[in-house]
Amino acid sequence: MENKKNDELLDHYQRTLGNVPDPISTLFNYDPVSLEGYTMMRKRIMKDPPDGALPIKYNELIFVILDVVLDNLAGAKNHVRAAMKAGLTHDELVEALIQVMMVNGIASWGKVGYKVVDFAATL
Repeated sequence: MENKKNDELLDHYQRTLGNVPDPISTLFNYDPVSLEGYTMMRKRIMKDPPDGALPIKYNELIFVILDVVLDNLAGAKNHVRAAMKAGLTHDELVEALIQVMMVNGIASWGKVGYKVVDFAATL
């Protein structure tokens, strides 16, 4: 039974992000109980209306924005892939990242933002 629950945990990330990010697999290896709690929160918000308040594409876009602000390129790429799979357009991404630049400064664009936009154009 424990193996099935563990498989379901990792399968959630494979299904929603297209891979199991290194930070998630490391947390799974060292503290699967904490990963289970984190995954429960994630599953709670990652639902399209009417089951969730925001469409998944916008939940994923919020994760992209936060990852760009925190200079987390790998996370931003994972989430932009999922956002675009959920229907986010390249224009929506660009507009959101311009807003990030307006509030957080040009460094957000120069360190990570433009790389995410270029990556998204290849999807």
